[in-house]
Amino acid sequence: MPTPTAAPPGKAYIPNGDFETGTYEHWTFADDGFGTAPSNLDEANAQRLYLDTPYRYYHGHYAASAYLPKRDPGARGALTSEEFVISKPYLEFLYTGVQNMQIYVELWVDGAPVKRLEPDNPTNSFQRMTWNVEPWMGKTGHLKVVDASISRPNGFLEVDDFYLTDSPTTTPI
Repeated sequence: MPTPTAAPPGKAYIPNGDFETGTYEHWTFADDGFGTAPSNLDEANAQRLYLDTPYRYYHGHYAASAYLPKRDPGARGALTSEEFVISKPYLEFLYTGVQNMQIYVELWVDGAPVKRLEPDNPTNSFQRMTWNVEPWMGKTGHLKVVDASISRPNGFLEVDDFYLTDSPTTTPI
Protein backbone atom coordinates (compact mmCIF):
# COMPACT_ATOMS: atom_id res chain seq x y z
CA MET A 1 0.00 0.00 0.00
CA PRO A 2 1.47 3.43 -0.92
CA THR A 3 2.30 5.77 1.91
CA PRO A 4 0.46 9.08 2.14
CA THR A 5 2.19 12.01 0.54
CA ALA A 6 3.93 14.34 2.98
CA ALA A 7 2.78 17.92 2.70
CA PRO A 8 5.36 20.35 1.30
CA PRO A 9 6.18 23.48 3.33
CA GLY A 10 3.20 25.84 3.52
CA LYS A 11 0.69 23.02 2.99
CA ALA A 12 -1.31 20.84 5.36
CA TYR A 13 -3.09 17.81 3.94
CA ILE A 14 -6.61 16.98 5.03
CA PRO A 15 -6.33 13.50 6.64
CA ASN A 16 -6.11 11.10 3.67
CA GLY A 17 -7.16 14.00 1.44
CA ASP A 18 -5.07 12.63 -1.41
CA PHE A 19 -6.53 9.09 -0.98
CA GLU A 20 -3.04 7.62 -1.39
CA THR A 21 -3.66 5.12 1.40
CA GLY A 22 -5.85 3.32 -1.15
CA THR A 23 -8.64 3.37 1.45
CA TYR A 24 -11.31 5.75 2.68
CA GLU A 25 -9.56 5.98 6.05
CA HIS A 26 -10.60 9.30 7.66
CA TRP A 27 -13.69 9.43 5.40
CA THR A 28 -17.12 7.81 5.66
CA PHE A 29 -19.12 6.79 2.63
CA ALA A 30 -22.84 6.41 2.02
CA ASP A 31 -24.47 4.41 -0.77
CA ASP A 32 -22.16 2.69 -3.21
CA GLY A 33 -21.43 5.30 -5.87
CA PHE A 34 -17.87 5.96 -4.69
CA GLY A 35 -17.26 2.28 -3.94
CA THR A 36 -15.64 1.04 -0.76
CA ALA A 37 -12.17 2.41 -1.62
CA PRO A 38 -10.66 5.09 -3.86
CA SER A 39 -10.06 4.16 -7.48
CA ASN A 40 -6.58 3.62 -8.88
CA LEU A 41 -6.51 5.94 -11.90
CA ASP A 42 -3.23 4.50 -13.23
CA GLU A 43 -4.92 1.09 -13.47
CA ALA A 44 -8.10 2.62 -14.91
CA ASN A 45 -6.05 4.25 -17.67
CA ALA A 46 -4.06 1.06 -18.37
CA GLN A 47 -7.28 -0.99 -18.60
CA ARG A 48 -9.14 1.76 -20.51
CA LEU A 49 -11.92 1.91 -17.92
CA TYR A 50 -12.49 5.65 -18.34
CA LEU A 51 -15.56 7.22 -19.97
CA ASP A 52 -14.10 8.86 -23.11
CA THR A 53 -10.46 9.79 -22.60
CA PRO A 54 -7.72 8.75 -20.19
CA TYR A 55 -7.48 10.46 -16.79
CA ARG A 56 -5.04 13.39 -16.63
CA TYR A 57 -3.72 15.83 -14.04
CA TYR A 58 -4.63 13.78 -10.97
CA HIS A 59 -2.31 13.47 -7.97
CA GLY A 60 -0.56 10.21 -7.08
CA HIS A 61 -2.44 7.04 -8.02
CA TYR A 62 -5.81 7.19 -6.25
CA ALA A 63 -8.87 9.44 -6.41
CA ALA A 64 -12.45 9.22 -5.19
CA SER A 65 -14.60 8.40 -8.21
CA ALA A 66 -18.37 8.09 -8.51
CA TYR A 67 -17.89 6.49 -11.92
CA LEU A 68 -15.14 3.85 -11.73
CA PRO A 69 -16.36 1.51 -8.96
CA LYS A 70 -19.33 0.42 -11.09
CA ARG A 71 -18.30 2.12 -14.37
CA ASP A 72 -21.69 3.77 -14.17
CA PRO A 73 -21.99 7.54 -14.70
CA GLY A 74 -25.36 7.36 -12.94
CA ALA A 75 -23.96 5.86 -9.73
CA ARG A 76 -24.79 7.83 -6.59
CA GLY A 77 -22.99 8.19 -3.30
CA ALA A 78 -21.47 10.52 -0.75
CA LEU A 79 -18.18 10.89 1.10
CA THR A 80 -17.71 12.87 4.30
CA SER A 81 -14.26 13.67 5.69
CA GLU A 82 -13.34 13.59 9.33
CA GLU A 83 -13.31 17.00 10.94
CA PHE A 84 -10.10 18.98 10.60
CA VAL A 85 -8.86 22.35 11.80
CA ILE A 86 -8.78 25.01 9.12
CA SER A 87 -5.19 26.02 9.77
CA LYS A 88 -4.38 27.92 6.56
CA PRO A 89 -6.22 30.55 4.49
CA TYR A 90 -6.80 28.45 1.35
CA LEU A 91 -8.26 25.01 0.66
CA GLU A 92 -7.30 23.41 -2.64
CA PHE A 93 -8.40 20.23 -4.37
CA LEU A 94 -8.65 18.57 -7.77
CA TYR A 95 -11.98 17.72 -9.37
CA THR A 96 -13.69 16.65 -12.53
CA GLY A 97 -17.38 16.14 -13.17
CA VAL A 98 -20.52 17.27 -14.91
CA GLN A 99 -22.41 20.28 -13.56
CA ASN A 100 -25.59 19.38 -11.77
CA MET A 101 -27.11 20.78 -8.56
CA GLN A 102 -27.04 17.25 -7.17
CA ILE A 103 -23.29 16.83 -7.76
CA TYR A 104 -21.08 18.94 -5.53
CA VAL A 105 -18.24 19.39 -3.06
CA GLU A 106 -18.97 21.35 0.12
CA LEU A 107 -17.00 22.65 3.07
CA TRP A 108 -19.01 22.63 6.31
CA VAL A 109 -18.17 24.78 9.33
CA ASP A 110 -20.29 25.16 12.48
CA GLY A 111 -22.93 22.77 11.13
CA ALA A 112 -23.57 24.61 7.86
CA PRO A 113 -22.09 24.61 4.34
CA VAL A 114 -19.86 27.65 3.74
CA LYS A 115 -18.37 26.78 0.33
CA ARG A 116 -19.82 24.76 -2.54
CA LEU A 117 -18.60 23.67 -5.97
CA GLU A 118 -20.90 22.22 -8.62
CA PRO A 119 -18.32 21.07 -11.17
CA ASP A 120 -18.55 21.88 -14.84
CA ASN A 121 -15.64 19.91 -16.23
CA PRO A 122 -17.08 17.07 -18.33
CA THR A 123 -13.68 15.58 -19.19
CA ASN A 124 -11.29 13.22 -17.46
CA SER A 125 -8.77 16.04 -16.98
CA PHE A 126 -8.77 17.11 -13.36
CA GLN A 127 -8.82 20.84 -12.58
CA ARG A 128 -7.59 22.55 -9.42
CA MET A 129 -10.01 24.56 -7.27
CA THR A 130 -8.91 27.04 -4.61
CA TRP A 131 -11.30 28.23 -1.93
CA ASN A 132 -10.54 31.22 0.30
CA VAL A 133 -11.25 29.83 3.78
CA GLU A 134 -9.55 32.59 5.78
CA PRO A 135 -12.82 33.63 7.50
CA TRP A 136 -12.96 30.18 9.15
CA MET A 137 -9.30 29.81 10.15
CA GLY A 138 -8.97 28.19 13.56
CA LYS A 139 -12.39 26.57 13.27
CA THR A 140 -13.14 22.92 12.67
CA GLY A 141 -14.72 21.85 9.41
CA HIS A 142 -15.35 18.83 7.24
CA LEU A 143 -15.87 18.11 3.56
CA LYS A 144 -18.84 16.52 1.83
CA VAL A 145 -18.49 15.08 -1.66
CA VAL A 146 -21.89 14.20 -3.09
CA ASP A 147 -23.08 12.60 -6.32
CA ALA A 148 -26.87 12.36 -6.01
CA SER A 149 -27.54 12.82 -9.71
CA ILE A 150 -31.05 11.55 -10.24
CA SER A 151 -32.19 13.99 -12.91
CA ARG A 152 -29.10 13.57 -15.08
CA PRO A 153 -28.08 9.92 -15.30
CA ASN A 154 -24.78 10.77 -16.99
CA GLY A 155 -23.58 12.96 -14.13
CA PHE A 156 -20.38 12.05 -12.32
CA LEU A 157 -17.89 13.48 -9.84
CA GLU A 158 -14.28 12.62 -9.10
CA VAL A 159 -12.05 14.38 -6.55
CA ASP A 160 -8.48 14.21 -5.30
CA ASP A 161 -5.71 16.01 -3.40
CA PHE A 162 -7.47 18.08 -0.69
CA TYR A 163 -5.07 20.28 1.27
CA LEU A 164 -4.81 23.61 3.09
CA THR A 165 -2.17 26.07 1.94
CA ASP A 166 -0.71 29.49 2.67
CA SER A 167 -0.39 30.36 -1.04
CA PRO A 168 -3.05 29.61 -3.66
CA THR A 169 -2.05 28.02 -6.97
CA THR A 170 -5.22 29.20 -8.75
CA THR A 171 -7.43 32.27 -8.30
CA PRO A 172 -9.39 31.71 -5.06
CA ILE A 173 -13.14 31.97 -4.85
